[in-house]
Amino acid sequence: MIPSVQFKISIPAKLYNHLITLFPGKKGSRFVLNAIKEKLKQEDSKLKQLMIEGYKTSNSEDHEITKDFSN
Repeated sequence: MIPSVQFKISIPAKLYNHLITLFPGKKGSRFVLNAIKEKLKQEDSKLKQLMIEGYKTSNSEDHEITKDFSN
């Protein structure tokens, strides 16, 4: 079993009421957990893409500098 912790957040009452209406009981917790996982996955993907783009830019600049010194 994966260790878990309790995580307390504050959300607007209207949003909470909507959540528990659609997902009563523990279903609401599962929904929030899955939403967090999906959002983190998206953010990780964005970060990875930014890192790749940064590496490509840096690599290109490094080649230009090297070319300048080799002439």
